[in-house]
This record gives sequence, structure tokens and C-alpha cells, in this order.
Amino acid sequence: GLPPEWSMLLAEPGSPPPDGGVLIHDLSSPSAEPPRPMAPVREPVLLGRAVDDAGFLVEFIRPDGGRWIGHADWDTGEIRWLVTGGPGEVNAFATLGPGGWLAWCRRGPGEDRFSLVLRDPAGNEQVVPGRSGSWLMPRFALDGTARLFAMVLRGSALDAVFLDPDAGPAIMATIRRTTLATDSAEVATAYQAMAADLTMIT
Repeated sequence: GLPPEWSMLLAEPGSPPPDGGVLIHDLSSPSAEPPRPMAPVREPVLLGRAVDDAGFLVEFIRPDGGRWIGHADWDTGEIRWLVTGGPGEVNAFATLGPGGWLAWCRRGPGEDRFSLVLRDPAGNEQVVPGRSGSWLMPRFALDGTARLFAMVLRGSALDAVFLDPDAGPAIMATIRRTTLATDSAEVATAYQAMAADLTMIT
């Protein structure tokens, strides 16, 4: 199908579902033969931002405008839904962390900012609200801990923010902020800044 539109990639309100899907190919052959198709992902989904040995993250745009996050199996394309939500609830920009951690951004119906949601390996969730700006593009550190980096869009300014989910209720005290852009920033700025980054969890 057609490549996804910017409104889909940026989880903008009213963005349509993708016009196409995802087909998994086997790239392991050492020959010059074209990659071998293995399995399609049945639902029309967007590719997510992280992979592991079992599969890869996807986003599914629902008819009601909401968005779910799933984990598609490398071999079969079957999706296991990790994050669902009520009508119009948008869950986007998810990433995998060590030991079963998951982080993503959530925007409720009628809201214009994303909160940051953190789920630990036991399934407990913690929400960092978007009071001072909209949370975007979380990414776990590569040191094997649950330490996290994310973008926060404050009007037309963009910050890179560090925080430590292991701090539990004291998480706000761990926040460290570095301003990346002071004007003209938008959601696309954060997306493009992280576009080349793909988390591989082993």
C-alpha cells in the first residue's frame, strides 16, 4: 500500500488508518535472491519503534480515532495487544525496555497533550502527566536499567528529558531537562530527531 501520511506517524487527531499493511520477509539467505515473504500482519498497522527476539511493536488506528499498541510475531504476524483503550484514547510512540518494561504516550479524548505511561514487568502502570508539555518518543537507556529518555514539547520549544521509573512515587524528583530547540519545534521535530533510533531488546 501507500506509505503512511505524516498525520498517522505523528498520531494527530483524525488521522486515517494506513492504506496498506505490513509483510514480514526472511532476510537470512546469503544469496542474491530477493527476500522470501513469510507472513502478513492481517490488521492495517503502522510499524512501531522497538523490536525483540519474538517480534516488533505496531500501532493500530481504530475507527473511533483511538489507537492501540501491539506486538507482532516475527514468524506468523499475529498480534498480541499490549495496550488498548476506550473510544478516542490514543496510545502511541511505544518502546520496549529491559526485563519487560514498556513506555508509551497516551492522549485522552479531547486532550491536546500526551502523558507518559510507564509499565513495569509486573504490569503496574505509572502516569507522568503532560502538565508543562506533551511527552513524545520515549526511549529506555542502554545500560540495562529502566532509566528513560523522552522528548517534551512545550509550545514551540523542545526538551530532552531524563527520568528514572525505578524511583516509583519519587519519579518527578529524578527529572533532568535539556532544551534542544527554543522555537519553531513541533511534534514532527521530535519524530525526526528520533527517526533513526530503533530499540532492539535481547
